[in-house]
Amino acid sequence: MTCISRNSSTQTVKKSRRALISMYPISTSLLPELSPSHFTPQTNELLHHYTSTLYKMLSSKRSRSVWRIDMPILGLSHPFVLSGLLSLSALHLSSLIPSRRREFLNYAISQESAALPSFRKAMVNCNPDSIDAVFAFAGNAICYVLASPR
Repeated sequence: MTCISRNSSTQTVKKSRRALISMYPISTSLLPELSPSHFTPQTNELLHHYTSTLYKMLSSKRSRSVWRIDMPILGLSHPFVLSGLLSLSALHLSSLIPSRRREFLNYAISQESAALPSFRKAMVNCNPDSIDAVFAFAGNAICYVLASPR
């Protein structure tokens, strides 16, 4: 009985992942600096921090998978979303690691600033393919402003 349930749940998870991937296909127009093959060690560090720690602080228990899985996947199709996630992660780490505070704050500012032109363009040309990304980035921007040092 257990094997059947485990295989069934594994198949369900695989189907869910395939559905997610089909909902948010990776864009061929990824910015070179945000292409997964061009991630720097710092980008990897920030993305790891986001997916292992920060998402819990941004979500309720019911929405954790959205923040941990769906948002980064959305960021692969819409680089401005990924930049927003990285900037939030950098802001959070700036408060946790005082010796690297300036480094993380500079990174957060540069990522958020780099994302804004693409976000504005997506807002002006909003369509069903980009509305989720626009909404996600707008929500992240609120968190960014609230978390930014004054």
